Parts: sequence; C-alpha cells; structure tokens
Amino acid sequence: MYILWRMIYNVYIYMVNIVNAIAKFIINKKITILIVIFIVSFWIPIENHSQDSLIITTKPRALELNINGPIVDEDPYDIRIYQQKVYPSFNMNSMYTIANIINKAKSDSTISCILMNLHNFTGADQTCLEYVGKYLKDFSSCKPIYVYSCNYDQERYYLASYATQINLERFSEIDLHGLTESHIYFNRLLRIFRLVPYIFRVGIYKSATEPFTRDNMSKEDKIASLSVIQQRWNRFIETIANNRHTSVQDIFPTNIRNKLNELKMLGDSSQYALNHHMVDNICSEYEFKENLKSIVGMDESNQHLNIINMFDYITPENVSVEDNNTNIDIISINFLINRGAKLDNICHKMNELISKKNIKVVILCMNSPGGDFFSSLKIRELVILLKKSGKKIVVSMGNAATSGAYLIASAADYIIANPISMTGSIGAFNIINNFSKILNFLGIHRDGVSISPLHSIAPEEPLTPEQKEMLEIILENNYKHFVQMIAESRNKTFDQINNIAQGRIWTGKDAMDNGLIDSLGDLDDAIAKAIELGNITDSHVAWCVNYNTSNIFQPRRVVYDNSGESNDFARSLLDTFKSISNSLNLVSNSD
Repeated sequence: MYILWRMIYNVYIYMVNIVNAIAKFIINKKITILIVIFIVSFWIPIENHSQDSLIITTKPRALELNINGPIVDEDPYDIRIYQQKVYPSFNMNSMYTIANIINKAKSDSTISCILMNLHNFTGADQTCLEYVGKYLKDFSSCKPIYVYSCNYDQERYYLASYATQINLERFSEIDLHGLTESHIYFNRLLRIFRLVPYIFRVGIYKSATEPFTRDNMSKEDKIASLSVIQQRWNRFIETIANNRHTSVQDIFPTNIRNKLNELKMLGDSSQYALNHHMVDNICSEYEFKENLKSIVGMDESNQHLNIINMFDYITPENVSVEDNNTNIDIISINFLINRGAKLDNICHKMNELISKKNIKVVILCMNSPGGDFFSSLKIRELVILLKKSGKKIVVSMGNAATSGAYLIASAADYIIANPISMTGSIGAFNIINNFSKILNFLGIHRDGVSISPLHSIAPEEPLTPEQKEMLEIILENNYKHFVQMIAESRNKTFDQINNIAQGRIWTGKDAMDNGLIDSLGDLDDAIAKAIELGNITDSHVAWCVNYNTSNIFQPRRVVYDNSGESNDFARSLLDTFKSISNSLNLVSNSD
C-alpha cells in the first residue's frame, strides 16, 4: 500500500511542477506568447485558403521571350560575369541561354505559350539564328508561339517565322533583301598619300590583303564569296518558306519588277506581306495585347497580362559550370587569335585540363576568323597535349572557324560544323607597314650604315631586295607547314590539302565534301559525339570558366549583317598604320 501511495504522490508532484513551469513561462515570457498568437493568427487563413494559393501559383502563364541586344555564340557564364563586374547595362544574349529557356518552357506545365518580343533585338549571325530556331521549332510542336512587331528586318523575321502567329503593324514592312559581300578598297587612297605597305601572300583566294592592293574585288574572291553567300541565303530563305508553309517565290520572288508593281498598286507593305503568307494578322500593338487577354488571361491583380519575363523565369545562375563531377568540358574560342589576355587565359585553362582525370572529353566551341599563325599554333599544340593525356577533342564550329582557327580545329579527334559555317581559308599573308615615301615627300629621310642587307626592318625606309626575299621565303615556309600539319591531321596528302587550300573559304557543307570536317551539326551534336567518343554513361557537361575576368573582357565589334564576312578591313587599315609589328606580321611573331 505504501508503494501505491508513493506513486500517486510522485505523479501529483510531477503535475504540480508542470503547472508551475507553465505559469512561470506565461508570466515571464509574455513576448513569446504574443509571437505564438501572431503566427497562429496567420496560419489559420493560410490553411483556409491553401487551395486558392495553389491555383494562383500554378496557373499557366505565357513566357515573354524579350531579346534585348544581339544573340551571340558566347559562353553564357562569360556574359554574366561581364554584366556583373564590368558593364551592368550590357545587353548581349548567349544563344545557349535562350535555347535553355525555350527547352525548359516546353516541358513546363506552368508555361502555356511563348510571346516573342523582338523590338529590341539587334541581330545575330546565321548559325546563332538557326540554333535558337531549332528550339523554337521544337517548342511550337506542342505549344503556340505569338510574335508582334512594327517592322521585321531579316534576322527578326527569321526568328518570327517559327511562330504560330505572326502579327504586323499596319503599313509596316518585312525587309528581306538577301545577302551581300562587299569591301572598301583603299589602294588609290594609299597611293595618293604615299602610304603603300609591303604585302606578301600565299594563296590566290587569300583576299584579306586585296583592299590594300586593288580598287575592286578580284575574280577569285568573287567566285568564292558568291558561292558562300548563295549557300547561306538559300538555306536562310528556304527555312523561312518551310516555316510559313509556302514557297520561296512567295516569300522572296526573283521577279523584282512584279513585286514593285504589286507594292505600288496596294499602297501598303503590310497588306503585301499578308497576301504572300508572310504574316497571319495585321493589327496595332493595342489590338494585339487585347487579343492576348483571351489567350493568356490576366494575372492575380487583373491589371497585367499573365506572363513571366524570361529573365525571371530562368536566371544566369542556372548555367552549368565546371566542378569535380564534370566529365565533358566546353571551351569557347570566339575571338581574334592574337597574343593577349584571352589567349593566355585559354592556354592556362587548357594546361589545367591536362592533369584533370575527371575530364574525359574537351569540346572546343569555335567562332573565330583566325589570326596570328604562331598564337594559333600555340593553342594547337595544347590540343595535341590534351589528346596525349587521354582526352578526346571535339570541335563545334559556329559562324566561322577559318585560317588559324581551322589550324587549331584540324588537330581534334572529330570536327562538326554547321552547313553554312565558314571554314578553310588555309593560306598566309603578311603586311609590312612602310612610311618612307610619305616621309621623303615631307622632307624626312633616314640613312645610316649596316653590317648586313638583312638588317632590322624600319617603317621609315624601304625594304631591301634581300629583306623582301627573306619575308617571301618565311611566308612560303609557314604556308607549307600550315598545309602539312592539316594534311597529317586529316589523313590527307600535302597535294590534296594544297588543292583545296590557297586561302579559299568553304562552307561547312563544302568542307564536308572536301574532307576538312567530319559531320554537319551544332553544339548539341558535338556533345552527343563527345559522349560517344568518351564512352561516357553518366555525362556532366559544363562550360570552362576559369578565366581572369579582370582583363579578359575587351570592347568587341560584332557583325550582324549576315553577309558571311569575318574581316573588318577598316580596322585592318588602322592597324596597318599603328605599328610595324602587329598580329599579322609573321616575321615579328617568329622573333
């Protein structure tokens, strides 16, 4: 009995202690109680309206694809770092980021359609347009795309052609004018001012020096250039016609006179576009937005269309960058290959990759017109070292991978190019600045003595015959090395490569026929090939981002005219007068 009463007493004491503890807590912790009450007061309505909240957050929205600035074939991480650290208002869009957004939206049940806003889109090269277009086409196979603009230039209309519905402002036009390849020629100007440089070249199609030596385009350059732009334009306009389910003649008639007569008779370019199946609807921007209300609805405030901006939908932080799980690394080579910060950073990263066991394949994403022979050779040697370390190398060519860029690409295990990529241009040239004639005209002369006629070259005096011969020999030897290295890499003879070299630019399709590349495709195909070559079952693909961002970013000139030209001759002219030893001076580079 004692034990029973003892147990009852202990339970009683235990209960009293609990009550005392609660009382002390209530007295001393008033603030805590208030917080609890505050939380509970909000918990109740959340519980009561949980179903409504779920409906609001998952209601399908339209994705606004508002592209500000150009679309470029650039590492998306590089662009983000540039915007964060260098130039916050910098507008440039990686085609890979846009493709990723479209691809994600396709399988996202909360996205009902895409609204393309191309008002501030400033252009892209053709391979970028095709890459983004591929993802737009895939999206449109299951969800609609709507686009509106007051005017469409060629690049805007190319992207718009993938839309389910194209809307055009009244009295506006669609400007399709084809492609043009032209240069400015300075020969006469240079002679007037007695500023004629010494020019050496190997390859009858190596036309980069012609603006300094001619007043018009050579026959060889016309043949090569016409072939390139004809192939590029045929692919461009045929894609648009296929997207619009009509004929090329309907979109871009060869009989220009009939088009002009019809435009004159109609008195309205927008009506002409509608008659020829180029657009689906003519309306004002207000009418377009009113029509969208019935398509996408309004947001929860009932004041705005139910849309989400692409920059809110997916952030740049989603870009996959290299980590310890990465087994396929992408290196972007999209600059003029000269000595400098960008070259140093690329070489530094490639050196690092040699010792990384987790990296099985390196993809070189190339969009470069080439550049310095010896700088290109430096990267090529690192490609060979990467291969010796057991890694496979796959090249994905963008808009261009010519001259020195192709020299690098030729060392890869596998080369993929777009059918209209520009590649080849296997040749060599050298420009030696000389101001002796203008200086002599102004009464300035240079004179002295030297041990050898092969003395150092000075821009204030003419070259000696021996110097000219030496430069020609060096250039000829470099060209032979250039051709021989490519021949060995591509399992061809010297003569086979020499016959298709001579400085001529080929499209990716022609390069395929000539054995300069292995297949046609884009970066997606390069990744698939990398997985195959590396025998990779669980792929982790990432962009190489180990760059020195303090000096890698430099002002750049981007060409969006879709003309197939990769050389800026005006810039070359300025470089000609800048110094005797520039990136094109093989003699200076060999010292």
